[in-house]
Amino acid sequence: MIPTILTGASVYDIECFPNMLSVHIAALDAPLAWHYRIDPWRDDRQALLGWLNHQRMWQRPMIGFNNVGYDWIIVQHLMMNPLATPEQLYAVSQNIFASQQAERFGLTIWASDRLVPQVDL
Repeated sequence: MIPTILTGASVYDIECFPNMLSVHIAALDAPLAWHYRIDPWRDDRQALLGWLNHQRMWQRPMIGFNNVGYDWIIVQHLMMNPLATPEQLYAVSQNIFASQQAERFGLTIWASDRLVPQVDL
């Protein structure tokens, strides 16, 4: 049984390349999964943003490994900049890695500023 606080929660992971953003999501409490891509051949951003806004509206947690330090920074950037290209998202990704060398938490989006609650494993 899933704790009430995790009702509607999803587990997710992203991959970010110079020409593609890939987001895979699986529901924690149901046999449902979604896969979204933004690349030159397929652009699922409207569906992805719709799903993310649903999670935001209901404040349903998203769970991931190091998501607070990486994945969520890119996803929230996309939510705030819905026309961002894969190249621009990749630049955010590279900026995260560069900032971790200089300042470990420099780009962290603190819990009070996150559009959707995050659980970092």
